[in-house]
Amino acid sequence: MIQLLAEFDHLIDLHETASWQETKERVFTKIATTNLRRARSDLAAPIKAATTDRVWAVISKFAVELICCTTEGLDFKKEIFSEKVRLDLERMGEKPCRKTAHLQIYHEMGDDKEVIEVLFLLRNHGAHGEDPKRKQDWTRIERFVAAILGKRYGKNSRHKKPLQLTEYEGSEVKLKILQQLCDAIGKLNTSR
Repeated sequence: MIQLLAEFDHLIDLHETASWQETKERVFTKIATTNLRRARSDLAAPIKAATTDRVWAVISKFAVELICCTTEGLDFKKEIFSEKVRLDLERMGEKPCRKTAHLQIYHEMGDDKEVIEVLFLLRNHGAHGEDPKRKQDWTRIERFVAAILGKRYGKNSRHKKPLQLTEYEGSEVKLKILQQLCDAIGKLNTSR
């Protein structure tokens, strides 16, 4: 738990100082940072779950909170969008707006954005039930988590039941996700 708390403190520091490349203004709203501070002790608590399903539920809740404080907590202004992202949006028939602001953060994070993408998938997983179209998303989540833990992830196990996780492994996944998120948000501060 000490490592998780330390990593949360690091995330909060990065959260407060992250700035957009285009405007040098704050990336996250002050409310999002306040919410992250409030959620810190709950999210950093060790997992106490008797079953793999409960461990996954705790990890999913963790993902929801992190997404709410990161990509859903963006301090949006139209000026944040780089020319490249504006052109990409134009090609997709979209306009720079709050709904598409996450594309700018993806652009600025570069290769480190995978953790955000997986957090989105985790957040949305429970909302769609057992939709067969979502199996690919669940497989991506399980592969990501297996890689974090250094576990083998075989083709035969992917659709039968969730990747088996212990309480300790669930806490380890939370720590590694936080570390990767800190790396990604840290990139916002250094990509100027």
